[in-house]
Amino acid sequence: MGIRSVHNPGSYLGLPTIWGRSKVYALAYVKDNIAKKILGWNNSHLSQAGKEIMIKSVAMAVPAYTMSVFKFPTTLCNKINYALADFWWGSASSPGIHWKNWGSLSLPKSEGGMGFCGLADFNLAFLAKQGWRILSTSNALWVSVLKSRYVPHCSFLEATRGTSPSSAWASILAGRAIMSQSSIWQIGSGQNVDFWRDNWIQRYPSFNLLSHMPTVAPIVSVN
Repeated sequence: MGIRSVHNPGSYLGLPTIWGRSKVYALAYVKDNIAKKILGWNNSHLSQAGKEIMIKSVAMAVPAYTMSVFKFPTTLCNKINYALADFWWGSASSPGIHWKNWGSLSLPKSEGGMGFCGLADFNLAFLAKQGWRILSTSNALWVSVLKSRYVPHCSFLEATRGTSPSSAWASILAGRAIMSQSSIWQIGSGQNVDFWRDNWIQRYPSFNLLSHMPTVAPIVSVN
């Protein structure tokens, strides 16, 4: 079998085995893979309709698996967005003029955009889905391993980062924040719901109570 070089330790399940100090460097292979595809597309002289299909169907599929595990640095997301914008506005011989920024192109077509995905939002959506899987499939083996390591004495919704969290755990917590904003409890027995803090009121702007939990004044006994 042999031993891999220290400078190229390989990957496991499609992810790098060694991260180092820079997540941008560790995840740069995603940007490189997209750049290689764009280079081939530019040589094909695609129409705008063809470019739209390639961006939505192929380019967005390249980082999907990695984004479901790790939160990408904003710097890397911006670099990938810029590369896709160059492909959209340019041609094989010229990068072209960016008549609109990627944020505008990411809007739905009904709002004047093209419906492209912003990588940062795309990433958080995947991580929020992982948080939902932890809540809905609590008996899965991978969920049990995470809970025993990071949340042995509380629920996933109450878990903290801890002192030295892994990149995967810190990323899942970033997705949990997004998930918590748009999810509400379905009231059953009510035993697991925090009446004052949790989202449980349907058809209400904030999904929870706007008033604060009342404080009980201490009882002072007078002799």
